[in-house]
Amino acid sequence: MTEFSLPALQQDSFSTYYGQKIHRTDGGVETVVYPGNKLKASTKSRHLKKHISPHNVFITKIEYDDDRPTEFAHKLYGNDNQWATLPKRLYSVCFPKIHLGSIPSDNRITIQLTDSIHQELPYVPDEFYKQKQQKAHRPTKPVTRRNKRQRVSLVTSNESETYSGWGVYGVDTPTENTMSKEVLFNQLRCIMDELDKKDMVVKNPFTDMESLMNNEEKLSTFTSVIQFVYHYARSELRMQPLGNEILQDGVWDNIKDNL
Repeated sequence: MTEFSLPALQQDSFSTYYGQKIHRTDGGVETVVYPGNKLKASTKSRHLKKHISPHNVFITKIEYDDDRPTEFAHKLYGNDNQWATLPKRLYSVCFPKIHLGSIPSDNRITIQLTDSIHQELPYVPDEFYKQKQQKAHRPTKPVTRRNKRQRVSLVTSNESETYSGWGVYGVDTPTENTMSKEVLFNQLRCIMDELDKKDMVVKNPFTDMESLMNNEEKLSTFTSVIQFVYHYARSELRMQPLGNEILQDGVWDNIKDNL
């Protein structure tokens, strides 16, 4: 099967639940299209989080006779033989370590279930996908007196001047030959996703050392980290002046000419 966000189908679950209809009162026809495993607890359990895992998630397809569009839902099936919608608070439990960059642009993927059945499915719940999109575009820097927008004098605009988009104060606007923040962060998300999939642990470049001044190679690596943070991640890391921190002796003098 094509790699998917939920565990691979199990034969007994597929045979039991695939194609099963779930009763609805809104005129829709809801059909199980990706079976999971039955819970060992009720869907109404107060401690549902302790009993749930990705294996327990069912995906259903809801079709209507009128003009309403086809929908997908993520369901749980309890030991009381009752169906329930997967609560939003448990999305991250059932879909862990999924980065926005790894989700198809329309949140849809076609999976081969059997030799003759190919099924289009949502990669993650549509609401979860929307949450990740909103979070990715939401400013992470807290609003404080320090960074509240201040009034500026209006300047007569030059209509012939080319608009270069929004910029961050103190950071140069990327030129045509500079990788944009969006592209770079998407690549980083994809790499993090690959590391998670392969259970790889990346080497820490700053191990076995107490001072940056003891190793020229480490100092060069630290310089690259500074350049990356300054141009791409300053707001995400919420870098603001700290009055009680000082640099290690000699660090600034050795890196300032390379910045």
